[in-house]
Amino acid sequence: MYAIETKGLYKKYGTKNAVENLNLIIPQGAIYGFIGRNGAGKTTTQKMVCGLARPTSGSISLFGKPVGKQDAREEVGVLIEQPALFPDLSTFDNLMLQGLNIGIKDPKKQALKSLELVDLVAAAKRPAKQLSLGMKQRLGVAVAMMGSPKLLILDEPINGLDPQGIIEMRGIFERLNKELGITIFISSHI
Repeated sequence: MYAIETKGLYKKYGTKNAVENLNLIIPQGAIYGFIGRNGAGKTTTQKMVCGLARPTSGSISLFGKPVGKQDAREEVGVLIEQPALFPDLSTFDNLMLQGLNIGIKDPKKQALKSLELVDLVAAAKRPAKQLSLGMKQRLGVAVAMMGSPKLLILDEPINGLDPQGIIEMRGIFERLNKELGITIFISSHI
């Protein structure tokens, strides 16, 4: 089964084609790198795949279901552009708030699990505004993981990181994929 399949996907803004005739297949369980220069339509594509933007034409399915179906979107964790964090809240409280927002039954347990998955347990009590860029990016991934998704859509999560931060993030992605079987759709211009 495919985690993501697009057919003839188009997105126009006025007269400009942001995405043009994209046919994309991402197998379940893959880590898929979506590489392209700035302005190539990567973020627009990812927004359409997770239901944040409507395609002008074409179709998108997630795990064989149309992207417009609620049960298809419930299996997706998303980090588009920048993590939406509350700077004065701790890393743990940011995760708790997300868990409550999406209706998780035991948000405390899931928040602790998400912190562990991205190696931020030691920073659980630190306010988000005191985190380094790499730690904020990892917290953004933890927020996306709060719903225990089968698919993670990550828009340039290594942007601005130093070489060590990039290595750490890649390790996290590999662990999420291998240990939890999560499909990862990651965009980058690198």
